[in-house]
Amino acid sequence: MTSVIAGTLEDIKQLIDRKETISMFEKCMITEIEKFYKDNNISYKINSSFNDKIIDYINLRKKWISPKRREILVSKELNKKIRENLIDFRTKEALVYIQNKIRKGENINGHLSRSIYRSDFYDVLLLQWGIFHVHINKKEAKNSREMKKNRSDELLFIMIENDIVYLIDIEKHDKKHVFSMFRLLQIISTNWIELIKKYELKDCIAGTMKPLITCDKDIEMMWKAKINIGFEINGKTYLLWDKGVNSAGSGMIDTFQIKQN
Repeated sequence: MTSVIAGTLEDIKQLIDRKETISMFEKCMITEIEKFYKDNNISYKINSSFNDKIIDYINLRKKWISPKRREILVSKELNKKIRENLIDFRTKEALVYIQNKIRKGENINGHLSRSIYRSDFYDVLLLQWGIFHVHINKKEAKNSREMKKNRSDELLFIMIENDIVYLIDIEKHDKKHVFSMFRLLQIISTNWIELIKKYELKDCIAGTMKPLITCDKDIEMMWKAKINIGFEINGKTYLLWDKGVNSAGSGMIDTFQIKQN
C-alpha cells in the first residue's frame, strides 16, 4: 500500500478508489498515520472517526512548509517599513536570516506556529486565506518544546504559490486581532492581484456585498463563529471559494472532498 506519510490528498483519493475492503484500508491508513504522529511527536485525537482522522492529517500537512528552494517577493508596504526603519535592527537581521533559509531551500517549520505539532488544531488564517505566520527569530527549533524558546514579538505573514514566497507584512504578535487583519488581503490585492483574481465575483455590483466587513474585530468574530464571508477590495468583490472552514472548524474543501469518497 502506498505510504500516507509522504502522501497528498490526491494520493489518498487514489487509495480510496482501489478495490480493497474498507475495513482493511481504514486499518492500514490509521496505523500508518498514527505511526507518523508518534515518530514526529505530534498530538492527535485517539477516539475519532476514520474520516476525521484523514481530515486532521491533511490539516496537519497543510501547516508544514516543504523545504525547497523558492523565490521571494516582498510587498511595497513591507519594503517601506524596512526602508523607513519601522522595524528594529534585530528583527531585520532575523528577517534576512529566514529569507536566506527560504532561498536555500532549508527548513523553516521551526519558525511557524507551534500548532504544526497538533493535528486537531485548525489555523484559521491559513484555512481562510492561505496565509502562514512566521516567528522572526534566528534561533532554531526542532520540536514543540524547543519552539517555546524561539517565539518572537514580531510575526511575518507570508503566502506560498508556485514556488514563490510572498512576504506580505510584519506586525506585532500582541496586536489586537493580528490573525484577522483585513489589511493583509488589501496588501495582496495591491501587490499581487493574480493571487486572488480567480476569486473575483464579476457579477457582483460594488457596494452590494452583505455583510460588508472590513473591521478586523468583526472578521475574527465571524471566523470564531465558523462563518465564511466574502470581501470587497478596491470596488471588487472576492469570495475565496476553495478555502474557508466548516462547522467543526476544519478545512471546508478538505472535508467535502474526503466525505464525497
